[in-house]
Amino acid sequence: MKGIQEEISRCINQLLIKEPFYAHLLSGVIRIYSDEVDTAAVGIRDNCIALFINPEFFSKKLKGISQRVAVVKHETLHLVFKHLYRDAKHKNPEILNIAADLVVNQYIGSWDLPDFAITLETFPELVLEPKQSMEYYYNKLLDIYNKGGQSEPETFSILESVMGKPTNGDHSTWLSPFDSQYSSTLLDQKITDALKRTPTKYHGTLPGDLIDYIKSLNHNKHSIDWKRILRIFATANGRSYVSHTMKRVSKRYGTRPGIKIKRLWRLCLVIDTSGSIGNETLETFLAEINHIHKCGAEITLIQCDASVQSVSKYSPKSEIKVLGGGGTNFDPALQRIKDYKSKFGGAIYFTDGYAPEPKVRIGIPLLWVITPNGSADEHLSYGKKVRIKESH
Repeated sequence: MKGIQEEISRCINQLLIKEPFYAHLLSGVIRIYSDEVDTAAVGIRDNCIALFINPEFFSKKLKGISQRVAVVKHETLHLVFKHLYRDAKHKNPEILNIAADLVVNQYIGSWDLPDFAITLETFPELVLEPKQSMEYYYNKLLDIYNKGGQSEPETFSILESVMGKPTNGDHSTWLSPFDSQYSSTLLDQKITDALKRTPTKYHGTLPGDLIDYIKSLNHNKHSIDWKRILRIFATANGRSYVSHTMKRVSKRYGTRPGIKIKRLWRLCLVIDTSGSIGNETLETFLAEINHIHKCGAEITLIQCDASVQSVSKYSPKSEIKVLGGGGTNFDPALQRIKDYKSKFGGAIYFTDGYAPEPKVRIGIPLLWVITPNGSADEHLSYGKKVRIKESH
């Protein structure tokens, strides 16, 4: 297993040297080495974006570093194009697999694809247009498949011969019970952050249409607003309890009071009150905290710069005096949460991200809310991250 891990690292290092965008994107992806996939795949595991590698496939079926880099880049491109969130719309997953591979394999560049890879040249009779969407290729191939070879019989024969072969790509990990809107938005952020971290001189290693697509992710009208992401996170970590109410009749006894099931989310929210956080940003933090409270959350609020300044129950009616103004250290607040983690379903830390990597692990779900120009680099790899959109 160690040899496979080293080989994957070598592949990513090659990308870092020649095409750093893909390496930067993979830096935020966990790696899983397992025979649960036949080849290689990307998906969601334990609420994290993951790269799955079958060790035997990677070491024995792929010939040399160039093919291995090509496969790693292939899977990374599935993330870039967010293919793992589109499968539910389609009724034929095998044709979907082929269509998705037709998209990403056009961007492999100088790396050597394995002989069994699906490319536009696999279907010469169709004369498929290059650089089209997965939906375009899916509809073209599905139409021929549904006609049973009555038109383009050569293409139908080729399609039948490649369908279902595991070497065409393992996309079984695309289905996940994890909230797709939440993880999809976080993936948008990882993709755009990877481009920001790629030096401008290396932008030439990315096709122009791909750069335009990546930049468009920040302006997608259908993307989820960061406020909605916070509410999804908050409502995913709640507890139910039973209360009695005279407004309801007991179903068991036919008398009053009856019972009512209530949902309560006990969250610990931290606001960074260091000197780098301006008044306008603090107002934004507090406004969103009030929104989370309106969703039904019971909030314990911690103010922290380099040390914990205050801990209090949040009430929208109470005037909050902001305390702090010094340096930034995440660990004091996280340690306070860890000490009382049994009281909370999750924690949210509002910050600009400029502080050393936290060492404390709190043992409950954690979300970092980063200011528009804040730092969301690898030092915040523990927990999930979302960036506040700039106001216009």
